[in-house]
Amino acid sequence: MKALADRPTLDPALSFFWEAFVSLSPSRAMGMSVGAIPLSEIIAFCHMAAVDGPHERGVLARMVGAMDRAFLKWH
Repeated sequence: MKALADRPTLDPALSFFWEAFVSLSPSRAMGMSVGAIPLSEIIAFCHMAAVDGPHERGVLARMVGAMDRAFLKWH
């Protein structure tokens, strides 16, 4: 399948952020439309994944937020 053959490769250094986004996606609000991943869920993920430092938590929140905004743009 051409689409699979042409898919981009994910930099291994970014795989943690992708896994966080995939893990957090089911926590988004659903109703008349698809909602954003709540910040409270990202913070809970940080606790679960032992992301301890405030800088690291901020980076994770920004990366997941950016992926989420891109996801919501297309849904």
